[in-house]
Amino acid sequence: MTGIHTGSDADIVVVGAGAAGLFAALSASEAIAIPSDTLRDERRTRLSICILDATKRPGLKILVSGGGRCNLTNARVEVDDFVTDAPRALKSVLGAFDHRSTREWFESKGLSTYEEPQGKVFPTSDDARDVLSTLIGACESAGISIHHECEVTDISLAKDGVFRIDSRGGTWRARSVILATGGRSLPKTGSMGAGFEIAARLGHTVTPQVPALVNVRLAPGGLTAELAGLTLPARLDVEYQPTSIEQRCGRKYAPVSSACGSVLVTHDGLTGPAALDISGAVGHGIRRSEKPLVVADFWSLARPTSAWPEFANSDKAPGACVPPSEAPSPTTFDTFLADVRSLAGASAIVTTLTRVLPKSLVSRILERATVDGRKPASTAPEGEWRKIYALTCHSPLPAIGTGGYDKAEVTDGGILLGELDRRTLESTRVPGLLACGEVVNVTGRLGGFNFQWAWSSGFVAGTAARERLHGT
Repeated sequence: MTGIHTGSDADIVVVGAGAAGLFAALSASEAIAIPSDTLRDERRTRLSICILDATKRPGLKILVSGGGRCNLTNARVEVDDFVTDAPRALKSVLGAFDHRSTREWFESKGLSTYEEPQGKVFPTSDDARDVLSTLIGACESAGISIHHECEVTDISLAKDGVFRIDSRGGTWRARSVILATGGRSLPKTGSMGAGFEIAARLGHTVTPQVPALVNVRLAPGGLTAELAGLTLPARLDVEYQPTSIEQRCGRKYAPVSSACGSVLVTHDGLTGPAALDISGAVGHGIRRSEKPLVVADFWSLARPTSAWPEFANSDKAPGACVPPSEAPSPTTFDTFLADVRSLAGASAIVTTLTRVLPKSLVSRILERATVDGRKPASTAPEGEWRKIYALTCHSPLPAIGTGGYDKAEVTDGGILLGELDRRTLESTRVPGLLACGEVVNVTGRLGGFNFQWAWSSGFVAGTAARERLHGT
């Protein structure tokens, strides 16, 4: 049942009809279960569940995600794929409903899936509308009502333990509330950040937010300037405090953020999986006036013995980065020199380097290093190789901004996960209030990880809300 209502009472009100909100409502209704769910009891009284959404249509962000294909999840999901304030709590939530459970549930509803290189999982139809229709159809079957144009403006808890939910579509009362309002990314889909303000008024700590999974803008004049359209693999590190090459190659090197994957050079910076994955850290650095520096290593993934060259002749580069646990370390000078010597033979410097790197980038590196690329590689002095190495493997690219919320796929920041019970995602400050999805301070890298957080957290919050009410 859908429509615009003037308010009512319900056992559970879910605020937000995005991926997390829809899944939370379904979990609360027992429409989603896993084999180990021993609490399921068909004899229990059916709870009344409704979803309040600010938009005219639910799930708009699902429809535009993944270029309209919807990257449902990833074939391998680890805690290291996310940034959060409470990794142990994150592990607990992800384990409650994992990526395998996600695929099994959708396939049980008739939506088959397939896997791309680097683990991205899509519906076989490559149509996000099929994902949304599966969720909406399940809600209709479960008797969950979705009320449109009901933007929630405030939530309060009365002394009797009942919530009052004020919305532009009326006032609601509920025994439990699940906050699934999303973040600030892609505001055209209804994500305006309302949940952050509501949570803060209810006493929660809400961390500052920045756009994430978005393009990175660079200062003019860097190595990649005037190379727009170039695509290549790279390791990108974000630093707030400058480090030396020796420090970067050391065992204790710990950049603010790091990603290894495909990069596309644009007219004003970088995009592609690696750039998107570090964009949140760039945004936070700029917010704090840290003058973030992106250090690019164009050799570590492209070198002959890395795992990446298998994608060199593919129609397109993988749409996700190398998992953090498999990412190569910054390239040392000894490694770089050994590589070029093994490649060189009797070739010139420029010929040797273009066996690994794009010609346009090699020309730029040699120009900046003031090295004559026509020289035989075997006779080039170490000093010249060191200049080439510094630009190739540790190229400093000052960042000046990101593409903003209009282009961002997710929001980095939100309600502290540590202020939610890690088994239930119930607020430790407001009994009966739960939160899930993008409104919580959990941000995954590109590749289906944020959708998996939506399914996992929606499952945990919805299940907990249901069991809490059945236990009262």
